[in-house]
Amino acid sequence: MTLPRAAAAAVAVLALVAARSAPAQAASLSLRPALAAPGATVAAEGGGWRPGSTVVVRRAGGARLGQGLVGPDGSFAASLRIPRTLSLRTQPLVAATRDATVNSALRLVATTRDWAPKLIAFSWTPVRIAISRTVAFPTAPVQVDFYGLHPGHFVSAGLLDGQPATTHADRRGRATLRLTVTDARLERSALTLRAGYLRRTEPFYVLPPATVVPPLPQPLRPVPLLATAGDVACHPATERTADACHHDATAEELARAQPDAVAMLGDAQYDDGGTDEFPAYDATWGRMKDRTRPAVGNHEYRTPGAGGYFGYFGATAGSPDRGYYSYDLGGWHVVVLNSNCGFVSCAAGGAQERWLRADLAAHPRPCTVAYWHHPRHSSAQQSRENTSVQALWQALSEGGADLVLTAHVHSYERIAPLSADGGVDYAHGMRSFVVGTGGRSNQQFLALKPYSEKSSPDTFGVLFLALRPDGYDWQFVPEPGRDFTDSGSAACH
Repeated sequence: MTLPRAAAAAVAVLALVAARSAPAQAASLSLRPALAAPGATVAAEGGGWRPGSTVVVRRAGGARLGQGLVGPDGSFAASLRIPRTLSLRTQPLVAATRDATVNSALRLVATTRDWAPKLIAFSWTPVRIAISRTVAFPTAPVQVDFYGLHPGHFVSAGLLDGQPATTHADRRGRATLRLTVTDARLERSALTLRAGYLRRTEPFYVLPPATVVPPLPQPLRPVPLLATAGDVACHPATERTADACHHDATAEELARAQPDAVAMLGDAQYDDGGTDEFPAYDATWGRMKDRTRPAVGNHEYRTPGAGGYFGYFGATAGSPDRGYYSYDLGGWHVVVLNSNCGFVSCAAGGAQERWLRADLAAHPRPCTVAYWHHPRHSSAQQSRENTSVQALWQALSEGGADLVLTAHVHSYERIAPLSADGGVDYAHGMRSFVVGTGGRSNQQFLALKPYSEKSSPDTFGVLFLALRPDGYDWQFVPEPGRDFTDSGSAACH
């Protein structure tokens, strides 16, 4: 095959939508923040509108949220009060006048993060300060806009350990400052703002640079195709049997599909992930190494520090002392976590959980997928479920993530969308797939849990995901000679 059927359909649909939705005017709309909680106040701004007109911002097909008068320069500003009754998902918004319409979206999450882009309003003054981001990677730009000042008022903005930027308000009482994030201090910092006699200090989080991995090669298709499975290659000295060591067959499915990215879900190389063992993986799945962004499994840590794994994958696996990182694929944000909680903390308040919340706040994309090795939920977990990664699951759920991929269990299982506490929630929950089908061996289920939607305990294969801008299509492709498959489509929140 060259491409799973669902992915091919998604490409055709995307091309049609793009042809019909080319922008017809120069009018623009921006939201600050673009990620907020129900009940929050969001600033709406834009340019390129007809002077003297009134821009009305409303939910698509719903109630008015706010409006603003367009000035002589074609710009407007409005304050939007988001109803507390709205669902936690991406809410489409429309800004319109009689002669122009602009579509946008606001992503609603469970809580307003201190780290998200924000608007600061002082109740006793007309002064407002808009910060483009309060989470960033080193050297990233930050823009701070001041409104409601007296003309000529002095303003400044500076990050801890960095030189502050200064200017004065123009005749309209506005000022803009641009900063570059310092690389001298990581993870915790502060942004100090001065506007006339007002002073404000805001938390600022600088993401560790080692959690940024090299970008993927250019996608091969308009709708990126992500291939995924874990528990892959047998020890080079182990011979193939009817139910073990089929990693060569699953690698052939990868080669036929030529995906844009490969999410290897851990336990790439048995038995210990040693450098002398990795040739088995390299000869099969390694043919897609340049497009692989891996998650680290428990077998990798049988070699001290997972040295064989980090040595083989290099910078694409993140820093060896973390093993978690993120990247973008098409319109999706992708988060890769380390579920080996005895080596890297998975606890609430730990470095990985704090980084995860900050990373989600820094990337308020409409669609987010996360993957790691050990599943939070699985029918193979009979006596107890894996609560060690609950804090990570909770953070993803509150951050509006859509999809979770794991392995470790040597079988295939599609699990219904679940909430932060594990309840089935088709409206807002995260769907998950357990795909430990890369070739190593099979594992039987004792009994399927109520949240299990489809499963196979004895089929090796690869799960393919076509990542559309507003959702995803999935198709599980078995190795030759097997007839089990699974396919479907879903929208992002």
